[in-house]
Amino acid sequence: MKNVHIILPLLVVSVIAACNKKDNIPTGNFGIGALELKNAQLIFAPDGGKDTIRVFNGKGLTAAPGYNWCETRVIGDTLVEVKVNAYAGLESRFCQIAIKSPDTYNSVVIQQSGVYIQNFDDSDLALKNGAREIKRTFNSNATFSATTEADWIHLTCAENELTINVDENETKQFREGWVAWAVGELKDTIDITQFDAVDAGMMGAYTWKGRNVKNNRDWSINATLSQGEEDTYSLNLTSNTYSLSIPVTMDKQTLLLPLGNPIGTYTTSKGVVHTVIPVIAQGTAAIKYADVTTSGNYKLVFERTDSGKWVATADHSDYTGYNFQFANWLKTDDYLSVNSQTNGIYLQNITLEQN
Repeated sequence: MKNVHIILPLLVVSVIAACNKKDNIPTGNFGIGALELKNAQLIFAPDGGKDTIRVFNGKGLTAAPGYNWCETRVIGDTLVEVKVNAYAGLESRFCQIAIKSPDTYNSVVIQQSGVYIQNFDDSDLALKNGAREIKRTFNSNATFSATTEADWIHLTCAENELTINVDENETKQFREGWVAWAVGELKDTIDITQFDAVDAGMMGAYTWKGRNVKNNRDWSINATLSQGEEDTYSLNLTSNTYSLSIPVTMDKQTLLLPLGNPIGTYTTSKGVVHTVIPVIAQGTAAIKYADVTTSGNYKLVFERTDSGKWVATADHSDYTGYNFQFANWLKTDDYLSVNSQTNGIYLQNITLEQN
């Protein structure tokens, strides 16, 4: 998710002074007094445009701007037309215009505002397979534009509003596209994905597999992935000793398993009940809750095999040198206590394979 910075033009005396160019200040003997001007304080929007300055008693009038992004034209010794090009910058810019006749002189400084955009939500969109229309409103002082290369994304740019229409994803396969937006030099992208784990056939029975680090043997447990409320899912792991129910979410085709929270129980053959908490730990010795990783998510990335089944492989890249652990605290223990420690199943090479 992205935050659009609001940039507002600031008019400061020092900037105006800095914009004056020495070669724009006329030299020579001019009569007492200056040319009388009206409508001389011109401020242009970033898109540019034209405006006029009214001049009184300006016989033989000339007008010279200090920068080439500003053009002037004298009309009948009574008007100076000022034309300003489009501007993509974020800070206001200024230009001095020297207006003179053979015996009198005056000058003005015109301003062109910098680009800004306010209240625009350009966060990414993770959508299900149905057709959708999304409207993003904003306030800006310059022309807003948006483009995409995806043929299933359609854009309409109106004044202060971007409408994104997304077609139905009839294939039910994961797809992603982007919308590139710009207003002046402010630009970014909105990433759009369409995927529904239920429509894709990802729900159902699985086998959770891994290598038990302590004895270097394969370890497995029955698993079921089911739909929860809204965009949540439940991963249930069951055996004759484990009964685990893990609330998980999906980021595109990656399952996010939260660390550090109780997810169920482990019961020994003698009936001793433990609270199970997934953590990331180093080595295989007994751990304390405060000494291991208990925040964030453990990631399992799904892919569909040639047989049409789904297989998720653990992305362990953030935890090199560490192990995934189902830590088993005695039900009667306070696992947050600094004196409480426990052991559990330490795993590497974790997969989740659809049956």
